[in-house]
Amino acid sequence: MNEQKFPPLAIDTIAHIFASKDAESPLYFKGPQLVNLFNGLGFLDHYSFVDGKGIRTLDYGDGLSRYAYALRRLEKLNESFKVPSAIQAFVNASQQPMEAIRAFQDKLEAWGIQVCAKNGQVSESQDKEEALPYLPDVLIDNRRTTPQDQPEGTETNKDKTDEQSTLETEILGEIPPDRPVVFISYSWDSDSHKEWVARLAENIAQKGIHVLLDQYVGDGTMLPVFMELGIERADRVIIIGTEEYKKKALDPNRGVAFEGCIIRTALFQNIGTRKFITCLKKGSFKTSFPLLVSNLKGHDFRKEDDYENELDSLCRDIWKKPLKARPPLGPIPDYVHEE
Repeated sequence: MNEQKFPPLAIDTIAHIFASKDAESPLYFKGPQLVNLFNGLGFLDHYSFVDGKGIRTLDYGDGLSRYAYALRRLEKLNESFKVPSAIQAFVNASQQPMEAIRAFQDKLEAWGIQVCAKNGQVSESQDKEEALPYLPDVLIDNRRTTPQDQPEGTETNKDKTDEQSTLETEILGEIPPDRPVVFISYSWDSDSHKEWVARLAENIAQKGIHVLLDQYVGDGTMLPVFMELGIERADRVIIIGTEEYKKKALDPNRGVAFEGCIIRTALFQNIGTRKFITCLKKGSFKTSFPLLVSNLKGHDFRKEDDYENELDSLCRDIWKKPLKARPPLGPIPDYVHEE
């Protein structure tokens, strides 16, 4: 397998498999099991019921949901091309390894990522009582295939389905596989506000980030379909807050309300997600955003003098290159008790 990083959305998909919410599923891992899995890959995390903190990490603090924890650990492993090792560890620890492989196959084929068992079918010993669980070696190919790479008459694994892939391309356009993708949610308050949003989108694009914005789609496009596909496909969603945005978000006849419904549903289903970023343009965070997103840490674009600094901070966050990174921990001090 080539040493290539997995796309952010693929990492998100893998995290959802690792943190399955179905306790009856053979792929379900409890918190301690998930922590032990990642500790086997080089981390030093803990799981404790003390004070109800659950998953405890040195770099991200305590109380992470299983999904948020899996996502952050996979993002770290992706930096050193070790996601395949994590998938192998997950398969080995699963109650039904072949079922785990099929789950990864079904979810990752959209990115041209092939996951299969190298050793073929499950084998059994002659003595049923001595039979050991079969742990297949996983073969993962993360090379993005194109029609030119395939022999004539074969299908590529890049497409989710022909119909879905065609629809996404028609609505969203061609999306580069190696760049973060952001969707901008805002309200059409005025022509000047639309121009400001277009300026922000252009400045973000200049930082190497692919932007999904309704102003870029062609005439005749069904905007609700664009909203749904765009928010689902985006790695991050930027929400531009104004008093008018909040007002329209509560009006069922407005497109903003449709976007807001998708956003709130995603937040409810993925507690701890950092996919959504609030950017305040007018008013206050309380008066310009719906309640569920008003408390998200965001950016204040109300003052023009702050624009460049906020833009830089926003793009750094999207690229996961913060200006101020968490400093490394020093040694434990050797405190001496003085009599």
